Amino acid sequence: MDKKIYLPNGMEAIEAVYKESEIEEYNNNPFIQALPPLYKKEEIIRKLMLTPTMKKEEKELDATIRLHIIQRLYKVFQPLPRHIEIWNMVNSLIRQGYIARNPYDKNYKRYVNETGESLINKKYEISNNMNFRTTASSGLVIGFSGMGKTTTVNRILSHIPQIICHNYYKEQHFNNMQLTWLKLEAPHNSSLKALTLQFFMKIDELLGTENFKRYVSRNLSVDAMMPLMGKAAQSVNLGMLIIDELQNLSKNVSQIMNYFVTLINSLS
Repeated sequence: MDKKIYLPNGMEAIEAVYKESEIEEYNNNPFIQALPPLYKKEEIIRKLMLTPTMKKEEKELDATIRLHIIQRLYKVFQPLPRHIEIWNMVNSLIRQGYIARNPYDKNYKRYVNETGESLINKKYEISNNMNFRTTASSGLVIGFSGMGKTTTVNRILSHIPQIICHNYYKEQHFNNMQLTWLKLEAPHNSSLKALTLQFFMKIDELLGTENFKRYVSRNLSVDAMMPLMGKAAQSVNLGMLIIDELQNLSKNVSQIMNYFVTLINSLS
């Protein structure tokens, strides 16, 4: 069982426990090895399934009380083949994104240092990746409203610890905080600035950091904040960024697409 840790801001985290994987490139990387193991199909179904419980004596309760018990039916989750596909997509995206961001890889450490220096000197350009080749990718879940997209993703994310605390890795001091996933909700007014600000605020809320205070000012444009998002993501070792309710960002398709392309390049 995972050992729980409570951060100074009261948020719950777990202490990193490293596991060997059957996949070679997933080993020798603390951020991947601290994630839950890869499960077989039958195990995924058991973890996703949610069946409400009911005691025999509850059947004898008054009808007005049993009416409230019926509400448990809304919590039922019956896994379908599509749900298993989304599970595998989420777990694959997180792990693949961490492959190139191995904290013990000298090329990645050089990239992080050079990125930090260029931001301080205000010479950072997103197009200049400094010979760093990302392994990050993206996925999309689409469907009509009410089909259960958000419910499915939330059910999957509930099985991935959001905050992992690292102390030692292979008998070496390794003091790091890992934010495995961050979920944002697209603003109803299609404001990209509001979405960007939400990114910093959510990280601060979860980890008790001061990224919003450190990086953000009223005069900064969205374009100016993009590389700062990348720096913040690096500092918390972000594994996956999920944006829900994308249909809210439908006013200017061209602008939205450019935003996401730049965002992917910034967070890689």
